[in-house]
Amino acid sequence: MQNLILNDNIMLKPDLNLKKRLLKLFDNQYGVVVQVYDEIVHCIGMPNVKIGEIIIVQDHIAKRAYKGLVINISWNTVSCIFFTDTRTILPGMRTRRSSWPVSINLNSQTVGNIVDCLGYQLRNTVKVNNDSKNATIRLERPAPGITLRAPIFQPLHTGSILVDSLFPIGRGQRELILGDRQTGKTSIAINAIRTQKYDNLLKFFNKNLYCFYVAIGQKKSNITKLFYFLKKTDSLFYTSIVAASASEPASLQFLAPYAGCALAEYFRDRGHDTLVIYDDLSKQAVAYRQISLLLKRPPGREAYPGDIFYLHARLLERAAKMSQTFKGGSLTALPIVETLVGDISSYIPTNVISITDGQIFLDSVVFNKHYKPAVNIELSVSRVGSKAQLRFYRKISKKFKDALLKYYLQADQINLSDNKGEADNVVILGQRLYIIITHKNLMCIELQFFLMYLALSGYLNNYTLDQCNKIIKKLNLKYGENFDININFFKNIKF
Repeated sequence: MQNLILNDNIMLKPDLNLKKRLLKLFDNQYGVVVQVYDEIVHCIGMPNVKIGEIIIVQDHIAKRAYKGLVINISWNTVSCIFFTDTRTILPGMRTRRSSWPVSINLNSQTVGNIVDCLGYQLRNTVKVNNDSKNATIRLERPAPGITLRAPIFQPLHTGSILVDSLFPIGRGQRELILGDRQTGKTSIAINAIRTQKYDNLLKFFNKNLYCFYVAIGQKKSNITKLFYFLKKTDSLFYTSIVAASASEPASLQFLAPYAGCALAEYFRDRGHDTLVIYDDLSKQAVAYRQISLLLKRPPGREAYPGDIFYLHARLLERAAKMSQTFKGGSLTALPIVETLVGDISSYIPTNVISITDGQIFLDSVVFNKHYKPAVNIELSVSRVGSKAQLRFYRKISKKFKDALLKYYLQADQINLSDNKGEADNVVILGQRLYIIITHKNLMCIELQFFLMYLALSGYLNNYTLDQCNKIIKKLNLKYGENFDININFFKNIKF
């Protein structure tokens, strides 16, 4: 073996162990599949692989490569979950490390489209091209530290006067929406997306609030209907849908919330306001439980693994309002959790309640009384409170809340008292407030303020309940999106 000459003045002696070291490094990057069952692939080799890393299985016969995620490492095997059907992966196939964590690609077509957590556009199944204008975003990132955050002070309007006045949501907040099946949980979240188009505060600063709806374990037909509904209402130019349907593997349902959060963080770090809706996290927990039981991890309460709390905590802690030093963006999280027969003391609801900054509880009993949204006022709370309201809206919403709670809690006691005049006033005002808060259509924040002022000033007391309902409907049809009204409006209403 000849000496290695770098230039005229420097000469290196040959390294006899260089070939052995290269072979050892080569062997550290490769492994072999030894067992495949139930979407879990067990491999040997790759001693330096890390949890959360992407590995590649090459099928030379079908000339196809399969990507998987390392989910568990034991003393002699590496367990992986794959994003496609694992029945074509056979023992003896060779695996290779990629040294890259799981990530999602983003380009200009992501917003306004349906994508999955791997970067595929599901409308035409064309993968997002990885050119210089695209961005590759890691799904798992640490949450921003306390020094990077700022206090929450900007409101995120939902279009529901009940939520915006009693349980306001701020930009950067985590507000849980929970309730039984078919009680209107998704409707509140979708209305929050649609309302951003009518927000005059965003129009004044010429900004968009980017929304990301994460559909976990839902039917593909429902996801398609939602897509065309948002397209029909012209709400798709600032909205993206991250889908992991019920027919997808459990690995995709497990990773979908992190993909939606990663897309939102991309815009948040560039100074934009974002909203992420996780619909719903209970199905993600079921998918993770399935993976953990197949990995033979010890089950705990309700057969969930011991790290199920960390699964949701590391996701929801990434919601934040950033300080102006870091461009002042925000990420608001609206997780949705399904309950069984109104039991909010079960495992997953109590976990997410302890993580979030408040919850909106939708009660089936209230829903059956035809009150929509069916919000249980006694069990719902927003821990940010009036700090997330505009100044002109904050004062009147406090009076609105006091009058409504007085009708809820003290109407029966007043009816038993001797002061019948006060009882009649409370009942008359409460009935009109009920008409306002149970109105189904969206309302801009200015119209909400105007309706609360009409009710609290006693103007609506001069009309019957049917007449009040007609007034509110007329107002909403004409001024629900853009509020510009004069006093002659009431003279033109025919009862």
